[in-house]
Amino acid sequence: MSDLFLFARLAPKQVDQAWPIIQSSLPGVHIDDWRSFAARMNDWPEDKGGIVAVKNGSYLHGLFSYTIAPHLTHGQVLNVDNVFVLDLFTPGMVADVLLDAVEDVALRHGCLAVHTLLPVTMADDLADNGHWLAARFRSRGHCVETKLLCKRFGLSNDMLRPLTRRMARA
Repeated sequence: MSDLFLFARLAPKQVDQAWPIIQSSLPGVHIDDWRSFAARMNDWPEDKGGIVAVKNGSYLHGLFSYTIAPHLTHGQVLNVDNVFVLDLFTPGMVADVLLDAVEDVALRHGCLAVHTLLPVTMADDLADNGHWLAARFRSRGHCVETKLLCKRFGLSNDMLRPLTRRMARA
């Protein structure tokens, strides 16, 4: 296996191939939820959002989703979410390519800042370099500016699935 990692928008035919990455990081997510999410993100034009994968040959090793939106204090912003790296031998190299991809997408679309949502444990570790991936982000100039608050409405994924499908058809 070559150590040449590349990044590109996740193609629809790669959605199932990315499932092990999602499942290893989010074991409670159902494959149908992943497929639905990926299909919706792939329907967006590249300048509005999408999913970017890091690959080596035909193998996927990491990915992130993004949206582009205006922000009051930062102008045009790349919002990054669902950041996952799954590589047993060179996770740091994959993370570096993933971060290169984030910066590439941001710069190509005129974004003046990148806002990255990380799981709470990783975000807390960003301040003290406790998590290896959070430390990678920090070494590339990312810092904690805000905390994201989330209010859930008590609906399980099983209850949301039919609602999400109805919304997608509308």
